[in-house]
Amino acid sequence: MHIEHMPKTIGRFRCLIFPMDAKLENWRRDPKTGLMLPDVPPEFDSGWCGNLVVTTGKVLTQKQVFGLTSTAVDRTGVGDSNAAPAVGQTGLQGGSTAFQVFDGGFPTIAGAVISTQSTYAGGATAFQWLEAGMFAGPGNGPTNMLDRVTGFGDPTPGGATAIAAWTYTQL
Repeated sequence: MHIEHMPKTIGRFRCLIFPMDAKLENWRRDPKTGLMLPDVPPEFDSGWCGNLVVTTGKVLTQKQVFGLTSTAVDRTGVGDSNAAPAVGQTGLQGGSTAFQVFDGGFPTIAGAVISTQSTYAGGATAFQWLEAGMFAGPGNGPTNMLDRVTGFGDPTPGGATAIAAWTYTQL
């Protein structure tokens, strides 16, 4: 008997931090990434890095596919823990965390690629960002975390405007 395997869902995360005086009304959509960005260069750019879809995220996705929940992934979260991501984690690990719903116009989809973006206002996350994740609804687990990523640098937004962005695709 031949069993077909589903393609693996992978994600990429990127953290961008802009100067405190970046004017939100002057933002534009970047044609390469689809992200909404200010007209000034970032103070920090982690580049794109991989992330881990955790068990709660896989269960959440299955429930969504089969209509067992109408809860959508609608926000990002950041925290200050550098503990390695593990599939059994159900929330961000840091003592300091912050959450932000997706920006207007997100998520977007092009082919099999879904893109999301959340903008954190200056001062809302004045701690060192060492981890990030996406969530379905408010709170930090135990059943709503989709994924977790660490190792993208150690930005500290302070009073600056920060963007957390993801893309998802299947291989």
